[in-house]
Amino acid sequence: VTSYRDVTSRALGSVSRAYYDPADRKIYGAFNYPGVLSHVGAIAAEPEAVDQIERLADIKGPSIYTVTALAYDPAAHTIFYTADNNAYRDLMSVDTVTRRTRMLMKDARIGDLAFNRADESLWGIRHLNGICTLVRVAAPYRDWERVVSWPYGTVVYDLDVSPDGSQ
Repeated sequence: VTSYRDVTSRALGSVSRAYYDPADRKIYGAFNYPGVLSHVGAIAAEPEAVDQIERLADIKGPSIYTVTALAYDPAAHTIFYTADNNAYRDLMSVDTVTRRTRMLMKDARIGDLAFNRADESLWGIRHLNGICTLVRVAAPYRDWERVVSWPYGTVVYDLDVSPDGSQ
Protein backbone atom coordinates (compact mmCIF):
# COMPACT_ATOMS: atom_id res chain seq x y z
CA VAL A 1 0.00 0.00 0.00
CA THR A 2 1.36 3.38 -0.98
CA SER A 3 1.63 5.77 1.95
CA TYR A 4 0.23 9.27 1.62
CA ARG A 5 0.11 12.59 3.42
CA ASP A 6 -2.64 15.19 3.11
CA VAL A 7 -1.43 18.52 1.75
CA THR A 8 -4.66 20.24 2.72
CA SER A 9 -7.40 19.46 5.20
CA ARG A 10 -10.09 21.18 3.12
CA ALA A 11 -11.98 19.79 0.19
CA LEU A 12 -10.80 21.57 -2.95
CA GLY A 13 -13.96 21.03 -5.01
CA SER A 14 -13.26 20.89 -8.74
CA VAL A 15 -9.55 20.72 -9.57
CA SER A 16 -7.76 21.13 -12.89
CA ARG A 17 -4.78 19.13 -14.08
CA ALA A 18 -2.03 19.75 -11.53
CA TYR A 19 1.75 20.02 -11.76
CA TYR A 20 4.35 19.43 -9.07
CA ASP A 21 7.46 21.60 -9.19
CA PRO A 22 10.22 19.93 -7.14
CA ALA A 23 12.35 23.10 -7.18
CA ASP A 24 9.56 25.17 -5.59
CA ARG A 25 8.12 22.22 -3.64
CA LYS A 26 4.67 23.33 -4.74
CA ILE A 27 1.71 21.80 -6.53
CA TYR A 28 0.21 24.14 -9.11
CA GLY A 29 -3.38 23.81 -10.25
CA ALA A 30 -6.74 25.56 -10.49
CA PHE A 31 -9.40 25.19 -7.82
CA ASN A 32 -13.12 25.85 -7.61
CA TYR A 33 -14.61 25.33 -4.16
CA PRO A 34 -17.49 27.00 -2.31
CA GLY A 35 -16.94 30.42 -0.79
CA VAL A 36 -13.86 31.32 -2.86
CA LEU A 37 -13.54 32.63 -6.42
CA SER A 38 -12.15 30.04 -8.81
CA HIS A 39 -8.42 30.55 -9.06
CA VAL A 40 -5.04 29.29 -10.16
CA GLY A 41 -3.11 28.47 -7.03
CA ALA A 42 -0.14 26.80 -5.42
CA ILE A 43 -0.26 24.28 -2.60
CA ALA A 44 2.88 23.99 -0.48
CA ALA A 45 4.11 20.39 -0.42
CA GLU A 46 6.17 20.74 2.77
CA PRO A 47 4.86 18.62 5.68
CA GLU A 48 4.77 21.65 7.98
CA ALA A 49 2.86 23.72 5.42
CA VAL A 50 -0.48 21.90 5.45
CA ASP A 51 -3.31 24.14 4.23
CA GLN A 52 -1.03 26.79 2.72
CA ILE A 53 -2.77 27.58 -0.57
CA GLU A 54 -1.59 30.65 -2.47
CA ARG A 55 -4.02 32.34 -4.83
CA LEU A 56 -2.05 33.32 -7.92
CA ALA A 57 -4.81 34.49 -10.28
CA ASP A 58 -8.61 34.51 -10.31
CA ILE A 59 -10.31 32.68 -13.19
CA LYS A 60 -13.13 34.47 -14.98
CA GLY A 61 -15.72 31.94 -16.16
CA PRO A 62 -14.42 28.59 -14.88
CA SER A 63 -15.69 25.34 -16.33
CA ILE A 64 -17.76 23.31 -13.91
CA TYR A 65 -15.70 20.15 -13.34
CA THR A 66 -12.20 20.84 -14.66
CA VAL A 67 -12.08 24.56 -13.72
CA THR A 68 -9.73 25.47 -16.60
CA ALA A 69 -7.27 24.04 -19.10
CA LEU A 70 -3.86 24.37 -17.47
CA ALA A 71 -0.24 23.84 -18.53
CA TYR A 72 3.00 24.69 -16.73
CA ASP A 73 6.43 25.86 -17.91
CA PRO A 74 8.76 25.18 -14.96
CA ALA A 75 11.76 26.91 -16.53
CA ALA A 76 9.93 30.24 -16.90
CA HIS A 77 7.75 29.73 -13.79
CA THR A 78 4.69 30.34 -15.97
CA ILE A 79 1.25 28.77 -15.76
CA PHE A 80 -0.89 28.91 -18.89
CA TYR A 81 -4.65 28.68 -18.36
CA THR A 82 -7.95 29.53 -19.99
CA ALA A 83 -10.59 32.04 -18.90
CA ASP A 84 -14.14 32.54 -20.18
CA ASN A 85 -14.37 28.76 -20.45
CA ASN A 86 -18.11 28.76 -21.17
CA ALA A 87 -17.72 31.30 -23.97
CA TYR A 88 -14.87 31.69 -26.50
CA ARG A 89 -11.95 30.93 -24.13
CA ASP A 90 -9.19 33.44 -23.60
CA LEU A 91 -5.61 32.17 -23.31
CA MET A 92 -3.97 33.56 -20.18
CA SER A 93 -0.68 33.25 -18.30
CA VAL A 94 0.47 33.94 -14.76
CA ASP A 95 4.03 34.18 -13.50
CA THR A 96 4.27 32.10 -10.31
CA VAL A 97 6.95 34.38 -8.85
CA THR A 98 5.57 37.87 -9.57
CA ARG A 99 1.89 36.81 -9.90
CA ARG A 100 1.64 38.98 -13.00
CA THR A 101 -1.19 37.83 -15.27
CA ARG A 102 -1.38 38.45 -19.00
CA MET A 103 -4.04 37.83 -21.60
CA LEU A 104 -2.18 36.19 -24.46
CA MET A 105 -5.13 35.69 -26.84
CA LYS A 106 -8.73 36.84 -26.54
CA ASP A 107 -11.48 34.50 -27.79
CA ALA A 108 -8.91 31.92 -28.97
CA ARG A 109 -11.29 28.97 -28.44
CA ILE A 110 -8.27 26.87 -27.40
CA GLY A 111 -8.43 24.45 -24.48
CA ASP A 112 -6.91 21.17 -23.27
CA LEU A 113 -3.45 22.74 -23.01
CA ALA A 114 -0.08 20.97 -22.95
CA PHE A 115 3.40 22.52 -22.78
CA ASN A 116 6.35 21.30 -24.85
CA ARG A 117 9.57 21.87 -22.88
CA ALA A 118 11.74 21.05 -25.91
CA ASP A 119 10.75 24.14 -27.91
CA GLU A 120 8.69 26.09 -25.33
CA SER A 121 5.55 25.82 -27.43
CA LEU A 122 2.05 25.48 -26.10
CA TRP A 123 -0.29 22.94 -27.69
CA GLY A 124 -4.07 22.85 -27.43
CA ILE A 125 -7.34 21.76 -28.96
CA ARG A 126 -9.38 24.45 -30.70
CA HIS A 127 -13.12 23.89 -31.09
CA LEU A 128 -15.16 25.61 -33.79
CA ASN A 129 -18.44 24.48 -35.42
CA GLY A 130 -18.06 20.87 -34.26
CA ILE A 131 -14.49 20.58 -35.57
CA CYS A 132 -11.58 19.83 -33.21
CA THR A 133 -8.24 21.18 -34.36
CA LEU A 134 -4.84 20.50 -32.82
CA VAL A 135 -2.98 23.82 -32.67
CA ARG A 136 0.55 24.86 -31.76
CA VAL A 137 1.22 28.23 -30.13
CA ALA A 138 4.86 29.31 -30.27
CA ALA A 139 6.37 31.88 -27.90
CA PRO A 140 5.45 34.72 -27.38
CA TYR A 141 2.05 32.98 -27.54
CA ARG A 142 0.21 35.54 -29.65
CA ASP A 143 -0.81 33.39 -32.64
CA TRP A 144 -1.74 29.76 -33.20
CA GLU A 145 -1.00 27.49 -36.13
CA ARG A 146 -3.16 24.57 -37.24
CA VAL A 147 -1.51 21.15 -37.09
CA VAL A 148 -4.43 18.84 -37.90
CA SER A 149 -8.24 18.89 -37.81
CA TRP A 150 -10.46 15.87 -37.24
CA PRO A 151 -13.78 15.12 -38.96
CA TYR A 152 -16.97 16.71 -37.66
CA GLY A 153 -18.10 15.07 -34.42
CA THR A 154 -14.71 13.62 -33.43
CA VAL A 155 -13.84 14.89 -29.96
CA VAL A 156 -10.18 14.98 -28.92
CA TYR A 157 -9.13 15.49 -25.31
CA ASP A 158 -6.48 14.77 -22.63
CA LEU A 159 -3.68 16.22 -24.74
CA ASP A 160 -0.09 15.77 -23.55
CA VAL A 161 3.44 16.16 -24.90
CA SER A 162 6.29 13.76 -24.16
CA PRO A 163 9.14 15.20 -22.01
CA ASP A 164 11.54 15.28 -24.98
CA GLY A 165 8.90 16.88 -27.25
CA SER A 166 9.10 14.12 -29.86
CA GLN A 167 5.50 12.93 -29.39
